[in-house]
Amino acid sequence: MKAMMKYTTKFTSLFWDYIFRHIQKRFFGRPYFHGPRDRATIGKQVSLANTLLNTRSGKIVIGDHVIFGHNVSLLTGVHDYHQKASDRKTIADAGRDIIIEKGAWICSNAIIIGPVRIGYESVVSAGSVVTKDVPKHAIVAGNPAKIVRMLEPSEIPDIFKTSEN
Repeated sequence: MKAMMKYTTKFTSLFWDYIFRHIQKRFFGRPYFHGPRDRATIGKQVSLANTLLNTRSGKIVIGDHVIFGHNVSLLTGVHDYHQKASDRKTIADAGRDIIIEKGAWICSNAIIIGPVRIGYESVVSAGSVVTKDVPKHAIVAGNPAKIVRMLEPSEIPDIFKTSEN
């Protein structure tokens, strides 16, 4: 009887693990596009964990090996605020592009508002709001995001290093 309960408990645990992984992959791991998808270019080995990509007023370019935390928002959209609310529409092709270079790490709940460039192997801390360019190897944090410190190449573990182009 004890062996049967152990088997049943293990089976139940495996079953619920499978269900959770399936639900997570299906609903929570996918990016959400607001605007034309063809305005987004996504590099190799990039995982967009529930990321919002707003391409209404610009392009989004994400380099290879970029790491995203959960619930990141990449916003290019801009509206003509001179218009009354009922006439206000998104300004298409406003040039509010977002470029995220190779090896960057964008932590959970960060908001990136174009036009900006996130530099090579830089880090945007959790909950930060980026409104200006971030240089390579910089760690930024806050609202608005400011440079906290610069990463020295010796501080970056070899497994995270990519070859800079």
